[in-house]
Amino acid sequence: MTSSSPLVEPPVLDTRQAPAYPISLVLYCLGHLVVDLYSASLGVLQPALIAAYGLTLTKAGVLGGVLALSSSILQPVYGILADRFHSRLFSALAPAVAGIFISSLGWAGGYGWLLAMVFAGGMGMASFHPQAAANATARLTRNRAQAMAFFICSGTAGFAIGPALFSFSLETWGLRGSWVVAIPGVSLTLVMLAGLPPPVRSERPRSLDLSPLKTAWKPLTLLFLLVFTRSIVQVIFTQFLPLYLRTHRGFTLAAAGYALAAFMTGAVPGPQDVPPAAAASLQRRQDSARPQARRCVLRLGRPIARHHLRTG
Repeated sequence: MTSSSPLVEPPVLDTRQAPAYPISLVLYCLGHLVVDLYSASLGVLQPALIAAYGLTLTKAGVLGGVLALSSSILQPVYGILADRFHSRLFSALAPAVAGIFISSLGWAGGYGWLLAMVFAGGMGMASFHPQAAANATARLTRNRAQAMAFFICSGTAGFAIGPALFSFSLETWGLRGSWVVAIPGVSLTLVMLAGLPPPVRSERPRSLDLSPLKTAWKPLTLLFLLVFTRSIVQVIFTQFLPLYLRTHRGFTLAAAGYALAAFMTGAVPGPQDVPPAAAASLQRRQDSARPQARRCVLRLGRPIARHHLRTG
């Protein structure tokens, strides 16, 4: 295998074990929406959790960190397990696991139980993404990029819907009554167990070629740092924006949650919403803006670096 070959050989579909089910893409999109719905809900629950359990801001922040770590760091582990055992349970059970533990935080016996329940909910979120991303478009023979765009967009829509849904539940039933919001996750798990086809299997083992990574390590490192920084900003906003609006701006719990929902709604439009002509125009503008962006970054970075050198 040469350095220009793909990292992973494409799987060969075993049609005897994995018949084509068009409904699979719909189920994976719904699963992505529901799982990320619960992922975005902790920030809305933070003010209520602080009031109910007497948490400090540090402890509340730790809860957000535990959810972020358990829902992301464990994804490679679940990806390995999904490739080894080829069970649809990794995807099908995820909405129920995430929904039950996140929606029942009002029934926790203390801070230790809060940490455990948040971690368990994050495990459900982590188990869904690797297998679902690999299988959502695996049975399609055309328009796979567009289908993947819808799959990604459905998760972002879940981020926007989650805060609004939990704001409504807090306003209507209170913190302990928010277990009702677990019903969509449990219901979708039952539907996925009934209608989700088996994962796609490979007739030959997949081989991994790391040579392309070695030749592209600089842009990949830059991309990693950009995504890492973007994630920090997103986690801070989703975890502490409702708390800030509640404690410093006098918003009600529901209004603070709806504000977070409005913030997350701005990220919902995805690549499938951009017409080809507009996409080409954006690409030309992006290419022409790159030199100016580099100069801007250098101009901003030099005084910051000098300041840190003087104060450090």
